[in-house]
Amino acid sequence: MKTTYLAHIDERAQDNLPPLVLNAEQAKSAVENLIKGGDGDFYLDLLTHRVPPGVD
Repeated sequence: MKTTYLAHIDERAQDNLPPLVLNAEQAKSAVENLIKGGDGDFYLDLLTHRVPPGVD
């Protein structure tokens, strides 16, 4: 998940666009990876800054 999202960030940056917010599948994966441990700061940052507020 991390590799895929970092590639997405790079692709969007080439067009001077910010990364898209996480979809439901990506958010679920981020939570699972955060629970497993390792790269916790990365996944916590995604969940803090890349999940839209409210219920989607």
